Parts: sequence; structure tokens; C-alpha cells
Amino acid sequence: MFGRLRTADKILSAFDSSVRIEICKCVRQRNKRADCTNCSAVCPVSAITVSSEGVFIEQDKCTACGRCVNACKVGALSVKGFSEKTYFDALISKSAGSDPVKIICSECSDIDNSGAIRVPCLSYVTAETMLFCAASGAEEIRLYHKKCTECRRINGASAAEKEAEKARSIYRITVDIEEAAAKTSISSPISRRDFFRHLNRKTKSSATGIMNSFSHQILYGKKKSSFAVDLPIRKRALNFALYRILKDDAEFNEHLVREWVGIRYINSEKCRLCGICYKLCPTGALSEISEDNGEFIKKAGIAFNKSMCSDCGNCLKVCSEKALAVRVPDSVEELKFYLKNNVELIHR
Repeated sequence: MFGRLRTADKILSAFDSSVRIEICKCVRQRNKRADCTNCSAVCPVSAITVSSEGVFIEQDKCTACGRCVNACKVGALSVKGFSEKTYFDALISKSAGSDPVKIICSECSDIDNSGAIRVPCLSYVTAETMLFCAASGAEEIRLYHKKCTECRRINGASAAEKEAEKARSIYRITVDIEEAAAKTSISSPISRRDFFRHLNRKTKSSATGIMNSFSHQILYGKKKSSFAVDLPIRKRALNFALYRILKDDAEFNEHLVREWVGIRYINSEKCRLCGICYKLCPTGALSEISEDNGEFIKKAGIAFNKSMCSDCGNCLKVCSEKALAVRVPDSVEELKFYLKNNVELIHR
């Protein structure tokens, strides 16, 4: 089945002009019970239609703003010509430096943007991205745009500001968003203040190196099996950011936990160990635990790997016994444990 879907991917991509769909990753294609409409719900120009037949994008309407890419829990969508790996590699590199992380939209072609990271639209820059920069060493992020109210991508700066408010409410990071006039230079010589700021930051260089090595390991780790799809880099980045932030700050942020971190929990009285949840888990976050007594192997439980969970909700929908639920961690220590070690035996 997935061989045919991958062939269809290649055919579709040949006609793509803006956004590409990897059908074999789409939750609705992998599970007919899934009712995900995240991509169509956030599209500002109503270019995406989701039905029982699949997901369709009207390319003549699509502006490649990236909102649907961010909304997809399993990374089935991508902006053609824009590499997320290259994007996050640049974020890691710039966050470790002494200068603010500078991100510009694709319309800023007439400004001096040396050292800036270019994205299709500022709506592509999410709170998760900002927190990842902070966890990787950045103290300030500057976002530059052109006249968003006149842009076909429907005001990406406004979307970025909402994400910035979310990031600021969770962690101490400065995010500035401003319109860049023609011939504006956003690359300037290092000032006296920035020079001494750079000297102060050098004391953290060793820790930053270790941290960025850790971030690379998380972002580009191998998937669990050939059937499972890779967890989107954005989700890996969020796991890394939350762990680093909670490791450095003892204060428990209930808002952060409730919005972004949920531990899968199974009611052992309802669960029949049928296996439908882990068989249809797109990223392999749920898996079977088996026991070998020397004569035969039997199912003994289900394991949950938080680091692989995309929060797509597939498992909650496919369980006919309604045995699965999402539980909020009780403490910071429990939260940090799952973000770092990521394994919980939820039914045995």
C-alpha cells in the first residue's frame, strides 16, 4: 500500500508549484478513522480541502505562507524549495553566536540581509521556533517583513506577533518584529555594547557546544522503524527547547505543560491489548512490550516514547474501548524525565 502512495507522491510533486504533500505521512491516509483538518483550518486563503477522498491543494490559490506546514502534526506538508533541515541548522548556528538571530521574509529582497535567515513568510516562525532559539543560546530574535497588509500571504507579521507573545509568556526572550524599508541594512558592524556582550557570552561557549550537539542528536535522530515516519523536526525542536528551559528554570509553567506536553495514559481495566493504537501510530511512539517465557512470546504491555509522539491524536480515535487518554505531568521533575528519557510503560 505505502509503495503505491510513495509513487503517487512523486506524481503529485511533479505538478506542485508551492506546497508538497507526502501522502504516505498524512494521518488521514494512514487511518480512515482520523478526522484531522489542521492544515485546512489554518489556511488563510482556503486553498486546502480535506475530505474522505484525501487532502487537496489548489495551487493557483496557495501562497506558500507555511501555515499548513506548521499545523501538520506529522510533517506531511512542506514548502517546495524550502528545506527545514537547512532552516534549523541555520537557527542552531545563529543562536550560538553573539548577534541576535535575524529572520526575514521572502519579500525582503531589496535590503542588505547579510547573515539573516530567509523564510517564505514570517507566519512560518512559530513560538516553538523561538523557544528553540532561546534554548540554543539566543537572547534576542529580530524578524523583518515588508508591507504585510498588502502581501498575498495575508499578514505574516501579525501571525508571528501572536507566536512571539506565546513564546514571551513561556520564557525570557526578546522578539522584535519590524517592517524593513527598501535599502535598509540589517547587518551592521559590532557595537561596543555587543562586543562586551560577546565577551560575556564566551563563558558559555563550552556549554553551548554540548547543547548544540544535543540539539543535532534530537533533531536528526533516526526513526524507530521503516513503517514509522520521522517525527517532524519542529516537534523534535520543541521537545529539546522545553527540556532545556525546564532544566535551567525551576518554576513550573502550567500553561506550557497543558498546551504542549501530554503523556499517553491507558486505563488497564478497559485496554484489551488489541494493538490497534501502536499499529496505527504514525511515528512509532507507541509500541508493544512482549515477554518470552521460554515456550512462547506473549503481549505484556504497551510502551510510550514521548520523544516520538507527534500529538496527532490518532491513538485516541482508533481505540474502540476508549482506553486511551492524555495526562498532564504532575511535576516539573516528571515532565523533565519524559522530555529527556521519553519512555513510560503505560500498561502492563
